[in-house]
Amino acid sequence: QCAGCALPASASGSFPPPYWESGWGWRAALRIRQAEMQLRVLWEEILPRFHSIEVLEAPMRTRSNLIRGIQAMQVKTHRDAPAQT
Repeated sequence: QCAGCALPASASGSFPPPYWESGWGWRAALRIRQAEMQLRVLWEEILPRFHSIEVLEAPMRTRSNLIRGIQAMQVKTHRDAPAQT
């Protein structure tokens, strides 16, 4: 592992670590695409159920050189009012 690299190494020092089953390359590209598709399905299921989604606080970001993601974000969901008959 090179000095200054933000990539993890296993306890034995090998890279990639053994828990990264499929390593790098085309397998990693497939995992990324699968994650994108899972998020798309999640939003396709959530959005029709709520009238609006309101962000209450600024998101708390993950502190990492490798991943730029949101760790937590408080939101409030508003359902559509039930139809009056």
